[in-house]
Amino acid sequence: MKTLVLGLAALLLLVFTAACAPATPALNPTATPDYQLVQTHTHTDLLGGTVMLRYPARWTAVLRDDVLLLSNDAAIAADPTLDMPAGSVALSISVIPSILAGFSVGEGQPPTPYNILMNYVTKFVQSEANPIAFAQPQLLTLGGQPAASLNGSSASDETLIIARTLADGRGYALLVTVADKGELANWQGMVTAIADTLSYQP
Repeated sequence: MKTLVLGLAALLLLVFTAACAPATPALNPTATPDYQLVQTHTHTDLLGGTVMLRYPARWTAVLRDDVLLLSNDAAIAADPTLDMPAGSVALSISVIPSILAGFSVGEGQPPTPYNILMNYVTKFVQSEANPIAFAQPQLLTLGGQPAASLNGSSASDETLIIARTLADGRGYALLVTVADKGELANWQGMVTAIADTLSYQP
């Protein structure tokens, strides 16, 4: 979990180098109501853009180095270096504005969800001490926009990594979910619903 979150922070550090004026976006209304995403989180990123999403009741949201960490376990949200206990899930979210999206992919690659996803995995995940075995990437649609996802499993945890396009060409979002071994399937629908609500206004 620590490597995944710190890797996300490292990726953001590479791309956040400019500034723009903040504004307030509207929430995307596409999440499935059954997931009861009753809490709203809003923050201003390092460029002055506004990030907004919905998430479940009794979950905790912590913003650290422009990476938003959501968890149903307050201790994990406060300290992602802790071991993931059974029944817990953690979701880290970063937004990459379109003007900086080129820094989140390999040289000469267009910034697409697939390329952003694979660049993140190659640079910040595969080098960790507890190696993750990944399945084949999947292409999907979230919030009416193109996205790509990748499931992985290590000796102790399972992970789901999603890269999605944000509405109106405003950029991309990278979401990394970690759950205890054998429990990711319990959370995958919830994570997708949260990702559906994510919006960004540069």
